[in-house]
Amino acid sequence: MAIQTINVGYLANDGTGDDLREAFIKVNENFGEMNTLVENAITTEAENIGTGIPLLKGKVGNIFEFKTLIDGYGIQLTENGNTVTLTGDPGMEELLIVTDNGSVILGGGKPLLPIQNGQNTETTIEMIAGFPAKLKINVVGEGLVELDKQPKLGGDLLGNQHSVYDMDVVSARSFKGNHEGTVWDIDVRDLASAITSYDFGHMDDHTDSLLEFFLRTTDIDHGSFAVPQPLIIDGGPIRNLI
Repeated sequence: MAIQTINVGYLANDGTGDDLREAFIKVNENFGEMNTLVENAITTEAENIGTGIPLLKGKVGNIFEFKTLIDGYGIQLTENGNTVTLTGDPGMEELLIVTDNGSVILGGGKPLLPIQNGQNTETTIEMIAGFPAKLKINVVGEGLVELDKQPKLGGDLLGNQHSVYDMDVVSARSFKGNHEGTVWDIDVRDLASAITSYDFGHMDDHTDSLLEFFLRTTDIDHGSFAVPQPLIIDGGPIRNLI
């Protein structure tokens, strides 16, 4: 019921207003209405609905307290009469993602951009107190050379005292250090004693003539092995002094 107004007439006692009884009936009804309104205001409770962040902070007496909305990062609040408008930064409406193999535009408020591991890589998020989260992309080293069908070195390869084995063909300009194994099915270690330890005996440098001395001290071209030429050379006697 709405609050009633008592008609007091135009002039005092002109008979145009409410009579005394009618006037006090309105007074009593108005007090009853006011009492109902006050009781309802005191007993009225409020609650936040839904699963979002509540705006109602609480109620003190008959006063409801609400939280205040403020601008956040990339968010602008605009008040217009009975409405409050939240406007996002244009950069948040569309996000352009560019990669080496194409690009994509995330629009329509899509909040999810999965960054997952690929071949021989793994991704992790590192949370540090007081700092933004860090995205880390780690390269898994196992099998990288095997995946590269034509691997090349940009510098010297340090074997770190590890063996290289099960090779098919090795091509190189030179080898340094000792070589173990066979070359054309010959173990060069078997030739070492014949090359470095074969004893021809003692050669006597005694000559009896100038021609004999010349023959001993001068290299002689025996001609081509393809077309050998018969040649007899007297190198003098070789005596074993042992």
